[in-house]
Amino acid sequence: VAFYTVFRSPAPIRLPDILGYALAPTGWIIPLAIEVKREGFSKPTDQREREQAAFLQIVRNHGGVALFATSAEDVANALR
Repeated sequence: VAFYTVFRSPAPIRLPDILGYALAPTGWIIPLAIEVKREGFSKPTDQREREQAAFLQIVRNHGGVALFATSAEDVANALR
């Protein structure tokens, strides 16, 4: 995965369920990372979810869109 050549972290990280690229309103192509969670999810509670959150933060730090999503509406709102 090309993301590993750009996104590096000293902490353990985990790839999300959906990983790709999105077209930003500016016309630039940006990284997109979505971790799909059950309804009612509010924040990471275990080591696995903290590692997922670490990867999502790296994507955001590099100008991408990254989120924990519990619905398609969550994703639509993040892409606006």
